[in-house]
Amino acid sequence: ILYISDKIYHENTFKLSLSRKDLAEYAGMSIISVVRILKDLTNDGIINSTGKTIEILDIERLKRISESG
Repeated sequence: ILYISDKIYHENTFKLSLSRKDLAEYAGMSIISVVRILKDLTNDGIINSTGKTIEILDIERLKRISESG
């Protein structure tokens, strides 16, 4: 999400042009894992995900998660 936001759209709110399946393949994960992670990030208030639109609400927390796993 950080890479897509920074390198492709250059903003924190964007309409994801990839399907969940494409995103999973790109990240080397299962579709179920991608959906679960997006739901967890939404529930934790880190992103807002509505349909294909993703808004990063707390970029610092998302960066920390990205760095630490």
